[in-house]
Amino acid sequence: MFTTIMDDTQFSEQDREYMSLALEEASRALEAGDYPVGAVLTVDGELWGQARNSILTGTQLDAHAEHKLLYMHSAELYGLIRSKQDHDVCLYTTLEPCLMCMGYTVFHRVSRVVVACPDPHGGATNIDPSRLGSFYVEIWPDVRMGLYKEASSDLIIEFLKMEKFISWEKMLADFTEMKRGWEKQP
Repeated sequence: MFTTIMDDTQFSEQDREYMSLALEEASRALEAGDYPVGAVLTVDGELWGQARNSILTGTQLDAHAEHKLLYMHSAELYGLIRSKQDHDVCLYTTLEPCLMCMGYTVFHRVSRVVVACPDPHGGATNIDPSRLGSFYVEIWPDVRMGLYKEASSDLIIEFLKMEKFISWEKMLADFTEMKRGWEKQP
């Protein structure tokens, strides 16, 4: 029900393949001067699409990779929901979804979310759906975190160190401290 933290060896080869694509999207966002988050959507193991953040390089503050990707495929996902058949809808994202993206994920009936890096600044995967109501308990996705977390956090730290027009010091400190904790683990 809540987020499961795993090490890289506990993920499938398919998870690795799709998270690698998400990391490529995050790298492209960084190259464009944007907050480096990438996402990939699969249905029943088949690639449906990929996206990256464009919150700083675009004109919409809600242009998060996960939100954009699910929005692009809303009609198809709605069709899957209406079919009342079980499908493995998986969202791969390089950073733990924020509250908005987690809500979008829940309402689009994503069954599984694979996350690279936790977001100590604004991640929303550990919300207790039972406090929201039985509806949310029934549709809350399984969240697995930790696949390529170092690669994702490195991109974010690189961005936060170079970005000058917005004050990111607190976020940089949060991500740096989180990464130090990983390095201390055996």
